[in-house]
Amino acid sequence: MIHTRFNPDRFLATNPTPFEYLPFGGGHRRCLGASFASHEMAVAIGTMLRTVELSMPNRERRKSPPRSVPRGIAIVPRRDVRLVVTGRARHR
Repeated sequence: MIHTRFNPDRFLATNPTPFEYLPFGGGHRRCLGASFASHEMAVAIGTMLRTVELSMPNRERRKSPPRSVPRGIAIVPRRDVRLVVTGRARHR
């Protein structure tokens, strides 16, 4: 199936192969820099998240905490959790 727009939700129900996920391809033509680029992306996202404060909206706080489930090497919430950027984090 050819996708005409980016839809990240398509990866929630499956564990995608290297041929399906990220722009690095798979097999013997896999990008040589794929591991470095993935690591760099994780560092960049971590750096950005250190500079903001995230909070849950009041309606989310009233719900019971979401149960976690394993997904690949990560642990993720079983249901969607809404977060709001409430301000800049204090430097530690």
